[in-house]
Amino acid sequence: MGEILIKKPIKTFLLSVILIISISITACSKPRQDTNQEIDNNETKEVITDVKKEKLTDMLKGKYIFGKTDYEPGEILYFKDDKEIISLYSYHIEISNVKEVISDKDSATYKLETTGSEDSKETTNCTLTISKESEDTISMTWIYDDEDNNGNASDVKILDAKECVESIYKAYPNYNHDKDWNNIGLTDEIFKEVNSSLNENNKQVNSSKENSNKTPNKESNNKDKISESKALEICKSKLKGVLGTDFLILGDGQYGMVKTVTYSGVNYYCIYLQSEECIADYRFCVNTNSGEVFYEDVSAFGKLTPISKYIASLEEDKEASNNESQPISKTEAEDLVKNMLVNNGSYVNSHIEFDYEEGDFYIIHAYDIIDDGDGNTHTATSGWYKVNKLTKEITSEF
Repeated sequence: MGEILIKKPIKTFLLSVILIISISITACSKPRQDTNQEIDNNETKEVITDVKKEKLTDMLKGKYIFGKTDYEPGEILYFKDDKEIISLYSYHIEISNVKEVISDKDSATYKLETTGSEDSKETTNCTLTISKESEDTISMTWIYDDEDNNGNASDVKILDAKECVESIYKAYPNYNHDKDWNNIGLTDEIFKEVNSSLNENNKQVNSSKENSNKTPNKESNNKDKISESKALEICKSKLKGVLGTDFLILGDGQYGMVKTVTYSGVNYYCIYLQSEECIADYRFCVNTNSGEVFYEDVSAFGKLTPISKYIASLEEDKEASNNESQPISKTEAEDLVKNMLVNNGSYVNSHIEFDYEEGDFYIIHAYDIIDDGDGNTHTATSGWYKVNKLTKEITSEF
């Protein structure tokens, strides 16, 4: 029995060794080509991974973003490089320095610093965030440190130079290019090429329309349409006595003053208030068919207020201003001081009286009469207050 117990483990061990050697030989005998193929596949995967890591800032570099506004030629952002983003407006160019960029393949956040004109030299800071929604469409938000002029835009296209110029002409068919944008890629040659191509297309479309309209009704359709001069006359008559109608002018396409706008399929003449120094930040829109006049603020394009409602609001503001400009009486000043002390939880003296005037201020004296116990009294003053006659502002002088 002892001999059998010794030999059986040895036999099992030998069989195990043979099996291990066979597996090793089989593994080593695999073709070398398979190993190389595995390496190639790994390298391919690494390359694909690197491509996916491309940042949105790389996609934007050298491209343009166009946004239609109420002023030609809209607003254009040019992503020049990692150091500058250039904003093109109707009558000036604004260069923003990129201070910091945070980006991945679907979003980019730019920390921008912009210095104002030579006169102001004022510096503003803005955070521009861009998010990719599809292959060629993005959304934008911009936030300023002072929280003024914050905003957003959606469904914005990423364009090359030619596509950007095409967008300008499509948004403003009568646009006359007179700016020097050659150094930012929007060259005169591109504008001429695109304009010529669009004009040719328009000719073909118009020719096709003329051939299809055997009995045109163009004259009858425009029969009730008022003229530009008539629109200006109507607007002046509505605003006579309200503002200086001599300064009302029709939009002529210059300085952002467009001739007409269309809202919900209705056309309007645009009339502006222009002095020698500036253009008002509002305008009047006259319906080209009915002659109805509306007020429109530049901060809310498309929101039209009937002229009668606008004039009524001016009258209300004027009345409120007149009331505010009337000085309060001495008694009202005394009551203001007393109410202030009550609201503040302060001790209210037995005497709160007007003492004297000092320019635009009433001087109010707050005091008590104290009995000394010997038949004599004395005045215990707790405060002197200056009350502005016009603003009702109270200042403690004690």
